[in-house]
Amino acid sequence: MDLGQSIHSKEEDDHQEDDIEEPSATPLWKYVTKVTGEGSSKGGGGSAKFSCNFGCQTKPYTGSYLRVRAHLIGVPAGQKKKGVQRCPVLSKEEVELLKEEESNAQRLFGNSKSKKQLPMGQLVRILPL
Repeated sequence: MDLGQSIHSKEEDDHQEDDIEEPSATPLWKYVTKVTGEGSSKGGGGSAKFSCNFGCQTKPYTGSYLRVRAHLIGVPAGQKKKGVQRCPVLSKEEVELLKEEESNAQRLFGNSKSKKQLPMGQLVRILPL
């Protein structure tokens, strides 16, 4: 999957043409698909089964947002590995774009997962789907 492509189906896009994507404290979730069924998380937070939208592995991973982050952009220097291989499909440039998106979310939300209002005129660069 190309980062420039939408991960949504055409039908979903038709219903969401006028929707504006709101900033999220966990922006990398949109690049994986949560797998429902046995062993998956019920509700928010905690572990979930997820598969990478870039097609690098058929077997889903189990973990939280930290494991999604580790898979898509790697683990920051000095942090413990999360037991997930970094996505081999993504180029260095794509990883840098995802890191920038994650960094923007961290600046906007800090450690809080709650939605915050953007000051007037402040733009947050969001990677196109």
